Amino acid sequence: MSLALGVYMADVLGMAFTRDGFKNRLQEYLTGAFNEFLAAKTGEAIGMTKYVDHWNSEVDRFLDIEMVVFFETAFVKSLSKPQQRKKAYEEIKKHMLRHHSTFLRAGLSHVKRVCKDSKLDTNIPKAKYKPDEWCAEFWDRADKAISPDSDDQVKTFWGVRRGSLV
Repeated sequence: MSLALGVYMADVLGMAFTRDGFKNRLQEYLTGAFNEFLAAKTGEAIGMTKYVDHWNSEVDRFLDIEMVVFFETAFVKSLSKPQQRKKAYEEIKKHMLRHHSTFLRAGLSHVKRVCKDSKLDTNIPKAKYKPDEWCAEFWDRADKAISPDSDDQVKTFWGVRRGSLV
């Protein structure tokens, strides 16, 4: 190995994520996507459709682009195998599921700030407020972003297949 390559490898290893650093960044993407997703669902439930498309596009950006690219390309010293990265994702998911009521409140607060209606939570029709269904839908979607089931799901936003050019 040449000296230049050795120096480069040392630089790369110095920039590598630790396992905790990887989990923290992944959780940032998931938290952002979850908050936007819940804001969109809350907006739909109360009939405030003005911002729903924007919030849904933010979910798409977080889950289908930023999180996937990070998940597959981040250099992590201790998570070299895909199963190890998946395990880190599952740990984050488990933690966020334990606290999903906090995320629901945050999503509602997000919508409140946008429409400046302090009585918003009383305006949501009970028949349309389905937080457990919303959470299940979000995690199904996040799971598919991390582990695509079909060839169609493997295509990313810009038409590139993960791992190769189309």
